[in-house]
Amino acid sequence: MVAIHFSIIMGMRSYWVGTDTSQYVGIYLQRLTDFNQGGGAVYNWISNIIWILTNGNYHVFLMVLSTLTVSLYILFVYLIKTNYYEGFLSIYIYITFYYYFNAFNIQRQMLAVSISLIATYLCIKNRWLWGLLLFLIAVGIHSTAIICFINIVILKLRKSKKTLIIAVLLSGIFIFASGSLLNKFASIFGHYEMYLNTFNSNALSSKGGTIILGLFIMIFVVITPLLSPDILKNKIFSNILFFSGIGAMIYIAGYKLQLLIRMADYFAIYSTVLLPFSVEQIITKFSNRNTAKAILTSTIMIAGFILLYYKLSKNMGDIIPYSFNS
Repeated sequence: MVAIHFSIIMGMRSYWVGTDTSQYVGIYLQRLTDFNQGGGAVYNWISNIIWILTNGNYHVFLMVLSTLTVSLYILFVYLIKTNYYEGFLSIYIYITFYYYFNAFNIQRQMLAVSISLIATYLCIKNRWLWGLLLFLIAVGIHSTAIICFINIVILKLRKSKKTLIIAVLLSGIFIFASGSLLNKFASIFGHYEMYLNTFNSNALSSKGGTIILGLFIMIFVVITPLLSPDILKNKIFSNILFFSGIGAMIYIAGYKLQLLIRMADYFAIYSTVLLPFSVEQIITKFSNRNTAKAILTSTIMIAGFILLYYKLSKNMGDIIPYSFNS
């Protein structure tokens, strides 16, 4: 039911809701296939199929993309949640940390993010062939998904506090080397050249409390293994802890470059399921678990609400005024 509601709200929006939506619709209606030097081959294939089946109806186009994006994320939550509390809070964070609303804007990338979540889950479950295939599909949807192959390295790491620190620090060091790396990336996919000269510019730099969000996530990345080391023995959530830490570090250190923040989303989105699980682990260290759980849950929900209010008040992603398709 959640997936249906979210898909309808996102999928039935007018083509001017979301900064990039009119561009997506325009590309779809013109049937352009070379807008990113072939960096979206799978995305183009999906667009063409929808065009053929619907005679170019862009309403169906937006609905299909929205349904896939939302449903794959909800499926990921369903697959790894251990109780109703974790499922509820994960979806709440997905909304208030603005991942859901980002999909109104950068819909092609957020679809790739959702696919990468399922791909990672399959790899964790040792279904490597299907996982790698989905990673390739994600890259075919949006070329930035190529960064998800780092997940394979993380999955192979022995999980400990030491390797967590190393992984997070290396992601911070990556920021300093990102200039040359992103130049090479943009040389392949010229669509992203506009993001390269924004380190000292406010034009395309990331805005909206990215540093604060990164710090908030990092607090849980740090305190969870300190208070509950058993998380490092959990095959699923130990990896999610590492992914969240990497995403948080890139949010913090790379806030001046929007392209880096977009790549960080592939990791930071795991925090939506990490935080609820962390709460469940942390409260075991308190004698009054109900009180501790209420305090931690309220802290997360209030922080999320403040972030959501701030971003919506700034109309980030041009979500407001929201309007349904005619």
